[in-house]
Amino acid sequence: MQTLHKEGKLSINLVDHHQLFGNDLSLVPSICRILDHRAEVPEALAELPSSAKVTIKAVGSCCTLVAQEILDRKPNLLTAVVARLLKGTILLDTVCFSEQAGRTTPHDVEIVEQCERAERLELFLSLVIARKDVSQLTPSQLLRKDMKVTKLITLDLYFHHVRQSFANVYFRVNSLPRTLPTAVFPHHQVI
Repeated sequence: MQTLHKEGKLSINLVDHHQLFGNDLSLVPSICRILDHRAEVPEALAELPSSAKVTIKAVGSCCTLVAQEILDRKPNLLTAVVARLLKGTILLDTVCFSEQAGRTTPHDVEIVEQCERAERLELFLSLVIARKDVSQLTPSQLLRKDMKVTKLITLDLYFHHVRQSFANVYFRVNSLPRTLPTAVFPHHQVI
């Protein structure tokens, strides 16, 4: 790191602390970003380059600040996996929002709620895609999916809603054995 620093190729982001110690003190000029939830150390902040962006906020978990940064700068990065990782860390740091631990802030709660919304949305979208995918269904399953039945005097009428081209459905259904309708619907007359 020292070589990169001397060549001007080092940018340091400090997360969950804002003070360097020992041999790392010489790297202070390379600090460009700080996200921390600990009490400020004024002498450490005084040594930072003026271009460094500093966010120090009293929250229960520094991960809350990381999540806020993601939401502010690159919200599309908040996938269900990332949301779950962030949420899990926040819950651990705040002892699952325990009042006895006294670590939780409204900002922690708000960020966890946003993570849960991101997880729900991704789950919902994957379920919508799965529901529409009939590529692995057998012809019999394809005919039963979303089937509606209505009675017309003494006849049962079946209505099928299939989201595929007519040619594809026709090919799949016509490849069925002729006994399929009574095998699939044994108590109904097929017309």
